[in-house]
Amino acid sequence: MNNKDKDLFSKFDTLKFVAIIMVVFIHIVCGKLYEVESGELSYEWIISNVIDSFCRSCVPIFVMVSGFFLLGKDEKIIVFFKKRILKIIPKFLIYSIIFYLFTITFHNNSFENNLFFKKSFYINFVKQLLTGKVYYHLWYIYMIVSIYLITPILRKIVFWDKEKNFQNTKYLISVWIFFWVLMPFFNTFFKLKINTYEQVGEYVGYFLLGYLIGNKKIRIFKNKKISAVLFFLFNSIIIYFTYIFTKKDGKLFDYFYNYYSIFVFFISVIIFEFAVNFETKKN
Repeated sequence: MNNKDKDLFSKFDTLKFVAIIMVVFIHIVCGKLYEVESGELSYEWIISNVIDSFCRSCVPIFVMVSGFFLLGKDEKIIVFFKKRILKIIPKFLIYSIIFYLFTITFHNNSFENNLFFKKSFYINFVKQLLTGKVYYHLWYIYMIVSIYLITPILRKIVFWDKEKNFQNTKYLISVWIFFWVLMPFFNTFFKLKINTYEQVGEYVGYFLLGYLIGNKKIRIFKNKKISAVLFFLFNSIIIYFTYIFTKKDGKLFDYFYNYYSIFVFFISVIIFEFAVNFETKKN
């Protein structure tokens, strides 16, 4: 590994550390955001809204980092799955069991001494495991595993597309942006009920963007000063509209918190591009 690669990997380590902090802050304030009474929003709610809005790019950042590291590799499919999915599944099952028992004991208060001898106990666990309902925090595992399953195919697309300056890859990203970033935005603001975008992968676009931006094959925000202005502008829009719509509806309006909402999308790209193109001056 040369110094250039080490510098780039160090940037991504820092980026992942920042994203981890964002995740922690989101989970700290999320409970307060649902405390809305008749449209009255407390000072604590407003502060929580600000924090949550600035931290919403955490998951897209993780996915883009994964895209950068995984799509450029050339390895056999069986090796890929052994190195990643086989490491995740056992731990995932263990934590699913723990959360399943936790939910039964503390949330549902339905724990019984003879519960382990009931067939329904195991059937319900399998159903919840397959439908992703064991515990909401585990949703990320379902998402990342689904991306891993199609990574070998995406690798081939990226590899074949190099000679064409990644035109097909950029096209796939454009399709993803249309269905998952723009369509939900239009549905929200213009009260449309177009659901076709739900059939297109939620995070594949971020995965592909991570590879292209990380390898400097595409640059969306070229001017750093404009990027900085847009970063604070888009975050302010999320804060403002979340506040306005929540106050109007009398309950949390969380569209703008979605990881593929239009403003979170732009913020995530800005942060990722900043990290990739950040240069330190050496004395």
